[in-house]
Amino acid sequence: MTMSKKSYIESLPRELLIDIVERIASYSLKDLMRVKLSSRVLNQVANEPSVYQKVTLVSIPYRRWSIVQQAISFLEMCRALGNLEALYRKGVFDFFNLKDPTVLGMISQAADDGHIGASHVLAIISIFNGGESMREGLMFIANMKKTEPLKVKRCRHNLRNILSGMWMLEPHLLGGRPICCTIHQFEQIRLMNGWPMGSDNEDDIRCDLCSCDLKLDYAIKFLPYTTVWY
Repeated sequence: MTMSKKSYIESLPRELLIDIVERIASYSLKDLMRVKLSSRVLNQVANEPSVYQKVTLVSIPYRRWSIVQQAISFLEMCRALGNLEALYRKGVFDFFNLKDPTVLGMISQAADDGHIGASHVLAIISIFNGGESMREGLMFIANMKKTEPLKVKRCRHNLRNILSGMWMLEPHLLGGRPICCTIHQFEQIRLMNGWPMGSDNEDDIRCDLCSCDLKLDYAIKFLPYTTVWY
């Protein structure tokens, strides 16, 4: 008797099945749901912690009020099992929206394990902290812009989506917006008067610090009640 395709797949070693389902999950949440519904065995495999760790969340909206309870529960499960994107989203939301500085550890965990967006937002927060932290944040963003410009744009876009989807009062720990470049700051002001916030055209920026100023402006416009340091 010929073995069916489903029976053949289910007969594979469990370690191999887990690896296959992890790969599916990392590319498409929709396809993962199809796998879960296809058979009891594959549903069990799809519930492995490593699958939750690696599943992509790109199809789940950033705006919490537009997410059904089932999706919220799924995000919480992903976060509890160490999904980096879930840790990043939860950390950013609670830090800026709930004024909870303790969740920086959550963002740091995601950054330490390779989530570039988490590293990007930690650098921005460091700039606001001033002192040596500000210098480290500036260096990180400047280097990232030089070596991985497309990732910078993606990080900025994702952070914007999270921040713009919040009902915030005053953002925690960001009471004043620092000026990174004190040499060209007045040229920046004249430039920004005729240049839309968040423009990706940075060819005319005078230095790396000016570039950081532009990135802060882009993020801050989604944070109400933030003032500027002069």
